Amino acid sequence: MTTTPGAGANVSYGLIYRGNLIPLGQVPTVIGRSTGCKIMLDDSEVSRRHARLVVRDGDLWLDDLASANGAFINEERVDGSSKLRADDTIRIGSQEFRVSRMTERPRKAKRKRFRTPYGQDQVRRASLDRLWDDEESSHQQVESTRRTTQLELMARAADQLFERKRSSDAATLLEPVLLKLLAGAKKGSMPAANEFDTAVCYAVRLASATRKGRWVEYVFALGAAVGRPLSAEQLDDVTMVLDRAEQVAAEPVANYLATLEDAGAVDGDNGRELIAGLREIQGKLSGKG
Repeated sequence: MTTTPGAGANVSYGLIYRGNLIPLGQVPTVIGRSTGCKIMLDDSEVSRRHARLVVRDGDLWLDDLASANGAFINEERVDGSSKLRADDTIRIGSQEFRVSRMTERPRKAKRKRFRTPYGQDQVRRASLDRLWDDEESSHQQVESTRRTTQLELMARAADQLFERKRSSDAATLLEPVLLKLLAGAKKGSMPAANEFDTAVCYAVRLASATRKGRWVEYVFALGAAVGRPLSAEQLDDVTMVLDRAEQVAAEPVANYLATLEDAGAVDGDNGRELIAGLREIQGKLSGKG
């Protein structure tokens, strides 16, 4: 049975992934392995830019971006573009999503405070506060299945700032939560796997956007604190941004290498490739010094 949203309600879309709701917010939304994608999948069967979700005339569509392995809706391969309906199943690589059509009732979002370095700059502060409010409101969905972590919340707000070429404001949002995650890991409070991947993704984005080498160093420092090997995709992304970032120290790479080797955390072909890649980065950075 089809129901009509109540007066004043807006209809938006989301994806159910492993029992969790991902509100799509402002589409188009690109799905793929690249850290530049809004939905990043660590899956060897997924292309760097695999598929895109876009709204046309109020309907949600899935575009296959010429991916190597194709995108599937209800196990039928997408030929170019296909319209989606509620409860459709999307398969990209080995990952499955279910389309959710959500009703959101407008309401005044509860104001939350966070620190900014702008002092009395009320215009910029108000702009950042509105981004927070928008993200808070977007999670008051009738089909919400979990409480979003602070890192995810800030990352989604930062996406909007990156799109508007406001990388310094994105850094203002992300820096406190990223540093808190690193500090916790150093004290033994290990982040979940998805939090680690998100932190690496946005540290690389910050390094690329701000050209600050400290965000490249952050990736290696977090990896050492967690004792987790970077994926081949993550190492590629770090390597690509390395020449763009300024004043990257070699020491964090050396510490990360030592941590992985001492813990025996890498083996097989992938492990050997990671160690070789890290040593190459270390040599390049040492040569700059």
